[in-house]
Amino acid sequence: MAKKKGKKGTLFGRPRSEVVKRPGAFGKKAKAAGMSTEAYANKVTKPGSKADSRTKKQAGLAKAFKTMRAKKKGKRGGGGGGNPNRPLLQALLKKRGKKK
Repeated sequence: MAKKKGKKGTLFGRPRSEVVKRPGAFGKKAKAAGMSTEAYANKVTKPGSKADSRTKKQAGLAKAFKTMRAKKKGKRGGGGGGNPNRPLLQALLKKRGKKK
């Protein structure tokens, strides 16, 4: 049976506010483990993980949000997260400022 697609701006056909029951809880767990949310989600979803079912569901949701965010960035044309030459440009601007 094929998966049903929800409306745009929703997750599983429901608004995000209905899907996320405990906002920030997974991030706090990741921070307590000393990891990023992405790294913690990867650790929790690995086979043999002893995390409880709620944490595993939260990890799956975090991964889903990550892919949604990546798709949204690609549509906007961003995708890279900034100018890779920014530190170089800042250094050049500083030099120019000192000459004046």
